[in-house]
Amino acid sequence: GLREIASQCCSKAHYLEEMLTDAGLTLAYDQPFFSEFVTEGGSSDEILKALSDQDILGGLPLGDGRILWCATEKCSVSELDRAAGIVKEVLR
Repeated sequence: GLREIASQCCSKAHYLEEMLTDAGLTLAYDQPFFSEFVTEGGSSDEILKALSDQDILGGLPLGDGRILWCATEKCSVSELDRAAGIVKEVLR
């Protein structure tokens, strides 16, 4: 039930964070997180537009190149990989 959903949200958010940092973004805060985290680096407008152009709802722009990201149990690993790949292309 809820425990499984919470576990999936947490696992997928940490997976997404790892993929985005591998793509070139950096984690804005060195603190534990559950399902939401903030990255910085690159142009948040360019990143979010590139994701939107591929029908992917990116994170919430916070200004100064920071983006608040979230992953839920509904996100598949392949969707997370696809989003991170797009971010990597934008940051090249």
